[in-house]
Amino acid sequence: MAQPIKETPVLRGDDARRFVERMNETRVESDEKNNAGWLIISWQ
Repeated sequence: MAQPIKETPVLRGDDARRFVERMNETRVESDEKNNAGWLIISWQ
C-alpha cells in the first residue's frame, strides 16, 4: 500500500525572504558549461 503524502512545509520569516530572493535571481549558464555536458553525454 502507498505511503501517505506528507504536508508541504511553509517557509516563514528570513527563510521565506531568502527563498523569494533566490527564486527571483536570474542565472546564466555559460556556453562552455553547456557544451561540456553535451560532449560528455554524446561521447558515452
